[in-house]
Amino acid sequence: MVMGLGRPEQADGANDVLQRQIPAVVTQRFAFGDIGVVRSFGGACTKAAGLAYVSAQLGLRADEVAVVGDWYNDLSMFAWAGRSFAMAGAPDEIREAATDNLQAVAGNGGGVAEAIDQLLSEFPISSRG
Repeated sequence: MVMGLGRPEQADGANDVLQRQIPAVVTQRFAFGDIGVVRSFGGACTKAAGLAYVSAQLGLRADEVAVVGDWYNDLSMFAWAGRSFAMAGAPDEIREAATDNLQAVAGNGGGVAEAIDQLLSEFPISSRG
C-alpha cells in the first residue's frame, strides 16, 4: 500500500497518475482539512474482497451480511455488504456511503453493540413456550 500526503491538487495529480499507470491498483482520494491524501492498494486487497471470500466459504450472500466501520478503508465493504453501519465519528463521506448511521463512536466500543441492537430489533427472536 502507498499513502501520499500533500496539497489537495498534488493528491489529485498523484491519484490520476496511479490510475493511468497501474490500472490494477485501487486508489482512494480524501482530505484531512487542507491536506490531500491518496491511498492505494491491490484490487484484491480490500475489506470487500475479504468479506466476499469468507462469505462464500460460509454460504452467505452479500445481502445477508452487515458491516460496521468508520474510515475510508471501510468504503469497499460498505458497497459490498447488504447493510452497512457508520460510527458517529466517521467522516461525512463515510457516513453518506453507509446504509445506516450510528450514534456511538469507535473509541468506546459502542458502535458494534448499537448496530447489533438495531438488527435484533428488526428481526426479533420469537420466544418459545
